[in-house]
Amino acid sequence: MTARLLAAAIVLAACRHHPHVLFEGDDFKQQPVDDTADNDDQPPPEPPLPPRHLPVAVLDQEPGLAVSEIAPPTPSPMPWPLTEPPSSEPHLPAARARDACTAHKVDHRDVLAYVAAWCRLRAGDVSAIGELARLAASSRADVMAAALLDTIDRLAAGDADQALKLLRAARLVTPRAFELLAGTYIALHLPGQAKDVLDELRASRLTSSPAYACEHLAWDIVSPELPDRLAEVDQLDGPCPRRAGALACAMQAARRFRKADYGSRLVAMRECYRELPDDPARDAKLELLLVHARWGPRNPASWLELARHAEVTIGTPPGEAYTIAALRNAMLASDCDPDTIAEVAASAARIRGRSDREVMFDLPLDALATLTREDCVAAHPRP
Repeated sequence: MTARLLAAAIVLAACRHHPHVLFEGDDFKQQPVDDTADNDDQPPPEPPLPPRHLPVAVLDQEPGLAVSEIAPPTPSPMPWPLTEPPSSEPHLPAARARDACTAHKVDHRDVLAYVAAWCRLRAGDVSAIGELARLAASSRADVMAAALLDTIDRLAAGDADQALKLLRAARLVTPRAFELLAGTYIALHLPGQAKDVLDELRASRLTSSPAYACEHLAWDIVSPELPDRLAEVDQLDGPCPRRAGALACAMQAARRFRKADYGSRLVAMRECYRELPDDPARDAKLELLLVHARWGPRNPASWLELARHAEVTIGTPPGEAYTIAALRNAMLASDCDPDTIAEVAASAARIRGRSDREVMFDLPLDALATLTREDCVAAHPRP
């Protein structure tokens, strides 16, 4: 089977339950496909390992993927439901005046309380966040909207547990407050905190618009449960369900036909996105999905191959974390042979010299770039 035919077969099988890829004219349609003969969701067999001289080490866990990191982009530059970036400044103009804390030019009590809360915050009194949260229930619309946004922006500077505790204390347990908090965490590149808010939103069983259920998935993580959640919103109308259907199709293409080479599966996954706007980061995101789908080999050579594919995604938020974890696992799965040590060190040194990498990974990269046999042996448990 040629690579092109194999890619086509993957597309047909992967999108069996997602009609966004197969279409006639302007109408999408579902075409049943019998994939029982060639489907192979199991990884290809790895070469047998040579006799070991060192005990087997515990491998690093997969870093994990957030949906917001690999999903097709939205039309808005800001994550839903935000319309502007998070800010450390007040949203009500009355509190932005230079003499706001001394002039007392306002007479409405809620505006006066809002300005006073901001004056306390500027003086270092963080307890004033509670007063802003209380004003989010103001009868005056502009104060209510500004106070809610200010409260969320301030809370998102900390972890989700504390933020949710304050929202509950202020009786701001509403879908709107939770959605703004999760969206703000995504805007701040903190998907783990957004997932905590999503879990609380689901556990609280708060009533939200059915159309928003799709938007909520941007705060989820890539997990075995995600395809079912994507399928639930796939039947809705609108741009978000279409993006969800494309992502579900790509995830299935990544998992199915695992004996196919990376190139064939990447072609199949691109087909899932053909009806969506261009995304410059599309291939890096799809490569990450492929790395995720193949995570968990036991052979050092397979881990090194996985690291090479993850390296292509450096520049996306989780790309470097995946690359380093795969390199470490190549070392941990090995018997500390010279070839594996040399390739791990060379890969780490190459990555260390890239301009698009994250400073936060300097220490683990330096350790891998200078890896010696003694370091490798020390990472393996003593018998």
